[in-house]
Amino acid sequence: MGRYQGLRFWILFVGLLTFLMLWPVANELSSGQVAPNIFRDILLLSCVLAVSNNARMAIVVLLLGLALVISRWLFEFGFGMGFVSVVHVLGFAIMLIVAASILTEVLRAREVTAHLVVGAVCVYLLLAVVWAFLYNAIEVLAPGAILVRGQQFSGTGVLPAADSEGIKMLYISLATITTLGNSDIPVSFLARQIATIEAITGQLYLAVLIARLVGFSAAPSPTSDRQ
Repeated sequence: MGRYQGLRFWILFVGLLTFLMLWPVANELSSGQVAPNIFRDILLLSCVLAVSNNARMAIVVLLLGLALVISRWLFEFGFGMGFVSVVHVLGFAIMLIVAASILTEVLRAREVTAHLVVGAVCVYLLLAVVWAFLYNAIEVLAPGAILVRGQQFSGTGVLPAADSEGIKMLYISLATITTLGNSDIPVSFLARQIATIEAITGQLYLAVLIARLVGFSAAPSPTSDRQ
């Protein structure tokens, strides 16, 4: 494995942390969309790099990412709210494809390395982003299904509507997958079921996959057993 290939998942890990921690802050502190968009684009670029070992997969993710960026700019230049839905669909597809690709690579690996463990952690964070898109879709189709009476989160009232909803759903997803819990969801039956599935998925993922990787990497090799 080349030096760059060994850093793919580390780059994605940094991109995910940067997006999850700094994108909401940039939205609140910035008067425009330039700074928040930078963190979105960093995440998209790191997703492309994460699957760059598969040329076809990387091309697919890159094309979806370009379509997402174009749709986002069309919305911001006033071409209609429909482009927000396009952005959400493309974002969901990109995160799901990248998560599935990394998970497949991790499961097929014959040797567990720190690189693969970081990749497995990235899948966990990507799952939270995927569920955030699901929550947003439910809220769009059935307003009030996620947020109690459509209440505003503190500090998001002055943000653009699309960013405000994105921050809410991201917080809700992270709180659910980590079983932190919050009082804003679920409201509808469908939202409760989706939240339950996310919480179960997050805990099973950590308990089974991460524990397996770490335990396998700590196990003595067959060579050491013969000595």
